[in-house]
Amino acid sequence: SKIVGACTDNTVKIWNSSTGELLKTLIGHTNWVNFAKFNNDASIIVSGSDDRKVIVWDFDTRSGSYGNPIFKFKHIDKISSIDFSHDSKKIISASSYIDPYNDEEDYQICVWNVDKLNENFGEKIKEFKTNINGIESIKFNHDSTKIIIGLYNYIKILDINTGEFLNEIEINGNGMYIDINYNSTMIVSGIGSRIMIWDLLTGKLLIRIIDYDFISSIDKTVVKFNHDGTQILGASNNIIKIWKLL
Repeated sequence: SKIVGACTDNTVKIWNSSTGELLKTLIGHTNWVNFAKFNNDASIIVSGSDDRKVIVWDFDTRSGSYGNPIFKFKHIDKISSIDFSHDSKKIISASSYIDPYNDEEDYQICVWNVDKLNENFGEKIKEFKTNINGIESIKFNHDSTKIIIGLYNYIKILDINTGEFLNEIEINGNGMYIDINYNSTMIVSGIGSRIMIWDLLTGKLLIRIIDYDFISSIDKTVVKFNHDGTQILGASNNIIKIWKLL
């Protein structure tokens, strides 16, 4: 198995997760890379950078373009988050920008077609511009009809078809990472020492975990469900922990 890393030297690096061997360095960004992620079968990597670009890389070892960019998407400002859909046929990307007319920070969210078997590969499917600010993470739900957005101090759920916000969960904090479980019924959020699990439809708080090992100066905790949603992983302040959900 492999690990992909977003690096501050403007590259994307891939390691063998068992041996730690560096397998490949992808060069194409011109500023810090903020996010990098494999698709389901690890044949494609998507990365987002402060250079305003989202790059889709071919990582299929059987391909003649292995290790090279196969598409580049340009945002109006640096990329703050990216995600694959569950079927790996779409990606979402988010960036912030300063509106020149009111000098306020707004956000651009785009949905892209990355299905290599589709004739519209590389097409922008949807674009949303909104005055919400502080996007830390974005996730597709299971059937790619909604986008879950983790902001500075609340979670919003966006309907992709209508562009309307369906629900909002307010959380006091500074910095928000989120993930959803495999069947899109629960959201996990991480802020500092607090890891919370929410009902996606109602916004009701289901579980609250307080762990003071996760207090850090940046006040952000990365959280992740395992594949079947029975465990959650939290990482912050150079510590990784796993909890089992009963």
